[in-house]
Amino acid sequence: MKRTITILALLVIQLIYSQTKNKTADALFDKMYYVEAAKSYELSINNGDASRETLQRLGDAYYFNTKMSSASKWYGKLIADYQNEVSAEYLFRYAQSLQGIQNYDLAKKWMKIFSEKQKSTDHRAKNFSLKNVTLEDIENIKPSFLLENLDINTANSDFGPMYYKGDLVYSTTADSSYWKTDKYGWNDQPYLNMQLGKISETQSSVTFKERFGKDITTKYHEACIAFSPDEKTIYFTRNNYNGKLKRDSKGINNLKIYSATAVENENGSTKSNQYSGTTL
Repeated sequence: MKRTITILALLVIQLIYSQTKNKTADALFDKMYYVEAAKSYELSINNGDASRETLQRLGDAYYFNTKMSSASKWYGKLIADYQNEVSAEYLFRYAQSLQGIQNYDLAKKWMKIFSEKQKSTDHRAKNFSLKNVTLEDIENIKPSFLLENLDINTANSDFGPMYYKGDLVYSTTADSSYWKTDKYGWNDQPYLNMQLGKISETQSSVTFKERFGKDITTKYHEACIAFSPDEKTIYFTRNNYNGKLKRDSKGINNLKIYSATAVENENGSTKSNQYSGTTL
């Protein structure tokens, strides 16, 4: 009797442990902390939880970070185990992740299955059914451009270039902090900020010059800048933050469009790279 109670107790502990891990992973996923969520879901699977929901979220955690090798692995298991239960959306994501690892033949197979399942209810299915261009056609196109990394490119995210007074402003996750680096839970990279790059005379390279708009930089995301014609007003995207992080009814902090005006010298000229007066 004592042995039976002991075994039952161990089973209860194991069940509670598994549930706790799922709750932890779900909480991380719901906060969009996908890197940590993926680790937690994989731990759940190693502990015997290979449910449809766990496989879906694990695949999504990698898919949303464009980790297509891992996404295709877990979507593949999801569809192998639960093909008749998953929504067509997961057939599409599986096909996309396969394209991401250049497994084009298998991706085409699953896009066809997705298209047949969705029929005319999804524009992605319509687009696929209308395609006459094959991969071979694309590969036979003669190259017209040569793509190369710039000196400002990093291993993380760099995007959103915009010309400014002969230089280039761009969004980047390059770590420019002096003391502590805060990382974004979604992809475990530093938060985005804007930097200024110097364009070479031949316009063939760009080198880092300085951080752009120090007065409008916060500890959260700033990216995707646009200027007024006179370059005295800028518009950019930032987490909804004005000294305090604001969240919606679901607890999510959304992106907002902000504006700022140029700081001027006494003679009326614009101070280099300085903007203030940020407003929603």
